[in-house]
Amino acid sequence: MATLSEIKQAAERGDANSLYTLGGLYLQGRGVEQNIKTGIEYLLKAGEKGHGKALYIVGQIFENEKFANPDLEQAILLFFRAANNGYSEGLSKLKAYATMGNPMALCKLGILLGIQGQKDKDK
Repeated sequence: MATLSEIKQAAERGDANSLYTLGGLYLQGRGVEQNIKTGIEYLLKAGEKGHGKALYIVGQIFENEKFANPDLEQAILLFFRAANNGYSEGLSKLKAYATMGNPMALCKLGILLGIQGQKDKDK
């Protein structure tokens, strides 16, 4: 198990898993003072490195009122990005909102399925 110092050093080097871990620690206040904004920032940095689960978690934060003002549009965009990075729960969320008739979710799901279809053709 890595120490907090080791996790921070790896995160500073841009390691996606360390950025994800550090973001979670800040969200939960484990080993550091709880800071939701900092936690979200680290998770988004992990997402920029292709960490789909990090994007999904930030999407969940924007989806409900626990940590932030709800922003469903932002949540759906994050679920789309999570799914596009291979995180299946992001796809599940997109499908759920599309089933409810959410126009943005329908659009993003269509884009995602089109991307996947193209990848399948390219094989």
